[in-house]
Amino acid sequence: VNDQLQREVASLRVHLAERDRAIEQLAGDATNTDHIDVDELRRRHRLLGAAYRTDRRRVEQMTEQVAQLQSALGTQEQLQAAHAQLRAAHQQQGKRMQQLQEEAKKGARYKQAAKQQEVIIHKLEQLMASALKDVKRAKQQEPQLDALRAKLQEAQQRVEQEREAAQQAQQAQ
Repeated sequence: VNDQLQREVASLRVHLAERDRAIEQLAGDATNTDHIDVDELRRRHRLLGAAYRTDRRRVEQMTEQVAQLQSALGTQEQLQAAHAQLRAAHQQQGKRMQQLQEEAKKGARYKQAAKQQEVIIHKLEQLMASALKDVKRAKQQEPQLDALRAKLQEAQQRVEQEREAAQQAQQAQ
């Protein structure tokens, strides 16, 4: 679009330069009035006036067209700037989206780790409860165990006494 606008502006400038040369030539011919009659002078005057009006209208049109083209060029530049801003914003959003996705992945990993830890803690609690029950049972049976130990010790002492008595009896024989 920029190239097209610049070509049109250059074309209009060339056309204006050609018209300026043509008007100067007509003006030069119009000043050489020594050898022409009044009718020819009037005809040249009308032609020069018509050419002037035509050129003036064309200059106004071209000026208006140049203004429109410059406006379009300005609009094009604004659109390009807006597009660049939009692209930059899109890139920033993409980066932010990646960050959020990474954070979400981390959150999911932490959540999974917490669930695994909860399972492990639950199993440990069950093991601890079982161990505590075993300890309680053992404490409840401790008096019986102490009584059995005492009986065992008495039995061992009796066995020892009987052995000694048997040895003494053998030695006495």
